[in-house]
Amino acid sequence: MKEFNNLYLCPRCDSVGELTPSPITCIDCGYVGCLIARHIPHTTRQRWVDLESSDQTWRWDKTLSRKLKHRGVDARLAKEIQKNVKRLFTVFGQHRGEMDGLFPHFMEDYERTTGKKNRQRNSNKGKSMTKRGSQRGALYEGAFLKIMDLNDSFERCPGRIHPDDTRYNFHPDGWYLDGDEKIPIEFKTTKGGNFVSPKMEKYIKQSRKHGRRAKRFDFNSSGYSILIVCCPEERKFGAVVLSSAADDIVPATKHTR
Repeated sequence: MKEFNNLYLCPRCDSVGELTPSPITCIDCGYVGCLIARHIPHTTRQRWVDLESSDQTWRWDKTLSRKLKHRGVDARLAKEIQKNVKRLFTVFGQHRGEMDGLFPHFMEDYERTTGKKNRQRNSNKGKSMTKRGSQRGALYEGAFLKIMDLNDSFERCPGRIHPDDTRYNFHPDGWYLDGDEKIPIEFKTTKGGNFVSPKMEKYIKQSRKHGRRAKRFDFNSSGYSILIVCCPEERKFGAVVLSSAADDIVPATKHTR
């Protein structure tokens, strides 16, 4: 199959179909604002299907929690979220025989969807690494969104929040539902060898941006955000609930406020 096709990808129900006139509308669920799809190469996808089909189990890693230790966060909520994140990975592992159905065949074509140039490293090696990382991220994020759909504590966030607000728009990967409040989730995958504290700082910054903006737009009153990171090759995963206290550890630049 060609890498580029005239197809859309629905971020709400995962359907793929022929492109419609703008705004792109899903013919299955009616969602308005679907993404232009890009095919994930079979060999790339099959590599991760084979890995997840093996008997290697996921294990909790304390790198994130040691770095931030739920600073300034309600202890009950932090424990509850950690429990639910662990449950996600347990359920994911229980579906190892169904990975071909869980992993998506398509990802967003960022440049065609947004009209913006994807920021990649200048060297060919850097571009290749970025492309592989994007494909890995799309595969695992797509699979975990399907697992999240099975848990009432989680909810997808299919579209950008306040897209017309050029300064404060944002797009978390999902929401954690705590009563009437929604806490934004940032989900990241990392390659082998990169599940270390210094490599987490850019992920923390992005998660905190979501937390501040979720509070600004009244999704929650706490300003909390959740960061989930996994390394498929090393079978590690971790998660942390972040409050404004994390901003003192990993300062944000002004334009991310």
